[in-house]
Amino acid sequence: MGSVERLQLDEEALRRMEREGADATQTKAQAENARAELHAMRSLKNVLSSRKTLLQLLPASLADEPPPRASEEEEAPCPRRMPCLFINHGIGPLPLMGRQPAIASPLKAFASTLAADQQPTAVVVISAHWESSPPAIGSAQFPRLIFDYDGFGLGSYKYKYPAPGAPVVAERIRLLLAGAGIRASVDAGRGWDQCVFVPMMLAFPRADVPLVEVSVHAGQDAAAHVAMGRALAPLREEGVLIVGSGNSFYNLDYFFSDDPEVRREGISHCSAFDDWLRASMTEHFPTPEARLDRLRRWAELAPSAREAHGFGSAAHLMPLFVVAGAALGEIGSVFGAVGNPSQPEKDPMRGFVLSCFEFRDRFRVRLRITSNAHLFLRASQPVLVDLRIVPDVR
Repeated sequence: MGSVERLQLDEEALRRMEREGADATQTKAQAENARAELHAMRSLKNVLSSRKTLLQLLPASLADEPPPRASEEEEAPCPRRMPCLFINHGIGPLPLMGRQPAIASPLKAFASTLAADQQPTAVVVISAHWESSPPAIGSAQFPRLIFDYDGFGLGSYKYKYPAPGAPVVAERIRLLLAGAGIRASVDAGRGWDQCVFVPMMLAFPRADVPLVEVSVHAGQDAAAHVAMGRALAPLREEGVLIVGSGNSFYNLDYFFSDDPEVRREGISHCSAFDDWLRASMTEHFPTPEARLDRLRRWAELAPSAREAHGFGSAAHLMPLFVVAGAALGEIGSVFGAVGNPSQPEKDPMRGFVLSCFEFRDRFRVRLRITSNAHLFLRASQPVLVDLRIVPDVR
């Protein structure tokens, strides 16, 4: 069976969206959005009923025969963007030492999830362990490692990771930020802290991908970090992987408490905040900007926000906002999660739940519906994950 025959629209998805369209009565915008998505999916099903039409829409790599020659008026194929990720960097070197496998495993598997033509030309890591005002960009050609942890044994200070820096990419970052009105400094002497070398040793163990470390802004303002991410979004079209390295929950008083009652209280706060964060990153919103606005207002909207990230100690959450900005408010998915609140005594994370998120394009089909509208289908095998109507701006 060819790829075309394998591509099927899910009838249940149609029925589900119809129910959602009927039930979405919380706001007028939600109801209109659900109806628009339902109409779009039905339109797509009608168009794709013809094998010939489908072959004209799919990239050559997905079709069983070459597509017809494009006319001058047809749309250019959509470029394939690099993903962007928010990861939990773990506790010191423990992921490298095999003591936090739930954190290490998705990082080890990440490179294998990229297509052969989607290997990164460089990785930009937004580090929660580097705060500066204004934001700073590491531009060293061969950065040293910064072992910014203590108490893990002498062996934990002997790691080597000889990946090269990327001064040209660092300058590109500075120019992109400047173009968005964001002043940034360049630091040619900065090394790589644990937010960089620990996850990168797991994801790219051959040390063959150039890296650039970027600081978070010392002001810890979510809106400023979303703006940073927006400015860096063009890097994804240039083969650059953007990684935010921090923690979705960071309250060490709760985490390391020896008092079971205090720890239970912390686990409750952590779970409440993680639920809100997952919904904010992975559920549908009327517009991408609505998602970003919710994230900008995290401190007032999220339950247990300041128990999860205290005043003045929210640096570990700031990389998430940069990544969400670089994704331009699009819907994400959970990349990996650790923590088992139901059995904290057996859990290496002591019952605290931490989530990672990713934004990526599996494939995208674009087709002309009318002269003033486009339909975008973004999907990953085997189910439809996102369908939206986007106005034609020409």
